[in-house]
Amino acid sequence: MCLRFGFPVRRTTAARRVLRSALLAAAQLVAGAAGGPRAAFSGERGAAAERSVAEWVEQLDDPNPDARRRAAYALGRMGPRSAAAVADLQRALGDAQLEVRWYAVDALGRIGPEAAGAQAAIVHSLQDPQNDPTMRAAAAQALGRIGPGARNALTALRESLGSAESLVRVAAAEAIWRIDRSDAALGVLGDELGGPDRAGSFAAAVSLCEMGADAGGALGELLAALGHPDPDVQRAAARALGALGDAALPGLRRAVTATDARTRAAAATAGGWIADDVRRRVLLNPRAGTEEFQRAAVGLYQHVLPLAVIAARDPQGEVREAGLRALARAGPPALPILLEWLTASDEDSRARARRGLVLIEHFLPAAEIPEGMVRINRRLLDRLIAALEHPDPATRRSGFRIFAALCIGPYGQAAEAALRKGLHDPDVVIRRSADTSLRRLRAAAAGPVTP
Repeated sequence: MCLRFGFPVRRTTAARRVLRSALLAAAQLVAGAAGGPRAAFSGERGAAAERSVAEWVEQLDDPNPDARRRAAYALGRMGPRSAAAVADLQRALGDAQLEVRWYAVDALGRIGPEAAGAQAAIVHSLQDPQNDPTMRAAAAQALGRIGPGARNALTALRESLGSAESLVRVAAAEAIWRIDRSDAALGVLGDELGGPDRAGSFAAAVSLCEMGADAGGALGELLAALGHPDPDVQRAAARALGALGDAALPGLRRAVTATDARTRAAAATAGGWIADDVRRRVLLNPRAGTEEFQRAAVGLYQHVLPLAVIAARDPQGEVREAGLRALARAGPPALPILLEWLTASDEDSRARARRGLVLIEHFLPAAEIPEGMVRINRRLLDRLIAALEHPDPATRRSGFRIFAALCIGPYGQAAEAALRKGLHDPDVVIRRSADTSLRRLRAAAAGPVTP
């Protein structure tokens, strides 16, 4: 899901309102826009859980507009649990304060299908000329969140595709797709992705990302967006391409050798998201069958990791970093490559490996792993021992750190001598890592404690 990835908050205050309305489906990704709905106060999320729906509904009538805003926000945070407040939130769509109306329509969307009875009022918000584009975009997204139950709103949404505002067009297209999976909506989003308005392009990229594998009809536009001048659009497009998986790989292999360094980095990032999906869904899944595991691992080795390696060897630092991050997201299957570089004769390769091994620590399993992953770890032993015994202190430090981070099981006994030697190394990181590794080896050798 796109909700897992984040972007730096570089948007101006004027952008906050626009982006929040356009990206309701990914509201945690970005902050944006002028005079728009303010971010929630730090304590409001906790407060939403502490008070009942009835208490928040009562607050919707508070004379203080900020209190009404808080109530609408809190009801939205409660999602479907606040379904009993649909009629009250519908009434709040007529509030004199824009922020209250914005959070009310947001809340109706978060309630989802059970808010279908409010669709006529939401359509009115979508079409009301007194509402600004951000409010109309929020109304369109709320209808999309309601889903097929908002089918009666399709005519109004299709009319909104002709809006002068790109954010309204994007929100309407996504809503149409969510309601009836229209391919025409994909075409609109693809056009907006390549359009002149950067906020609209970003919103379109995030919408396509939310569609996951169903966004394949916009593959060409997403690949082109890897070269977009706005870094946020590039990142969102890369994430959307990652959700497309194998279908995106031929285009990404071309993009990772493009003339523009930022395009190459974005292509590597997309490859990293593909690797991340395979690692989470299959490689670290104890329920994955042997055949499924083998297919996934072969796909990584043959298609995804080579793309990341190209980027990791790029002369541009930004591209190298993206390539190393892509390798790291693959988890243990990338370790043979990194360990080979770690014990190479040239310092450039070793430095590249050291950085990659730091990154990969975040993507290694911390507990029980599938048998297929155990076999991968077993094959690493010779290279790990070579790193543990390497004459270069920085190489040894990386070797000891990654050994301590791996769940290598009892097969690591072959490295015991090198690990014991590490207990006396002048480098404190090596000593600590050696101690951690030896403790794990002893625990693995002892096996589970029986009552």
